[in-house]
Amino acid sequence: MAESAKGTDSTSEYVNYAGNTLDESLGESIARDVKEICYKLRIVLFPRRSESEQKSLRKWDLWGPMVLCVILASLISFKTGKAESIFGSIFMIVWAGSVIVTMNTRFLGGPASLFQSICVMGYCIFPLIIPVVVSFFFNMGAGYKTIVIGTCLFWSIISAMAFMGDIVPEHRRFLGTYPIVLFYVFISCFVFMAT
Repeated sequence: MAESAKGTDSTSEYVNYAGNTLDESLGESIARDVKEICYKLRIVLFPRRSESEQKSLRKWDLWGPMVLCVILASLISFKTGKAESIFGSIFMIVWAGSVIVTMNTRFLGGPASLFQSICVMGYCIFPLIIPVVVSFFFNMGAGYKTIVIGTCLFWSIISAMAFMGDIVPEHRRFLGTYPIVLFYVFISCFVFMAT
């Protein structure tokens, strides 16, 4: 089964898994999913993508975005002390925002699927988790906090645009970019208030 799982390009076997996942153990399945999540996070951290990396992001999954969304919402909830309201708000903003970005892309003539957009937008939240984690260890002043969150915001937008920007037709790229920027700015406001 290991030979059939390997792809022909430079990506690793867990991204191009072609085997029967019903026959694998629970441990193997979880390990494969964790490796795939780590691989996609690496793509977000280094947004210059090759064609094979873009194809791996088109193979959507919802585990990674859900885990990142839960981590972000939990950290912000814990930091602010308002667990119920903040957690639910962050969770709904991420998922509803991804739906709005998908609908906008479709209205502009792009071939985006809902789950593909949720996957990309969810993984690109990862840089915005970094300032929340840093704030647990260091007391950031307003200037430092603005620089760190602004950098992570720019990082999230660039990562999302590297994929989503290619889906929107060239002459409508600004209209497709605007909701993505607004989505991450809105989430970064929660991060700013929490840190």
